[in-house]
Amino acid sequence: MKIKHVYLILCIFGFVLPYSQIIPLMFEQSFSLTIAFNQLFANRVTTLFALDLFVTAIAFVVFALYEGLKIKVKHLWLPFAATFLVGASLGFPLFLYVREITLEREAR
Repeated sequence: MKIKHVYLILCIFGFVLPYSQIIPLMFEQSFSLTIAFNQLFANRVTTLFALDLFVTAIAFVVFALYEGLKIKVKHLWLPFAATFLVGASLGFPLFLYVREITLEREAR
């Protein structure tokens, strides 16, 4: 199995796992960004994970922008959109996938 296929599988997990938690929440109660944000910072443990994720997402965006422009990744906007719409769990492996396709294309 090629590494790009591993990245693609991680994209699937990166989409399915977060949404497996948010979809039931939307059916149980009307989903509100305000409520979600308050719950995200409800205590020190959730705040730790939230801040860790925010820094990770920012580091990913900086890395992907630098690396993507350097090797001229096509559709560079896709991983950023995925990061902001779903999370780094989808955006990062998606970037690695499109980066790998770019590197394969350059090698040919």
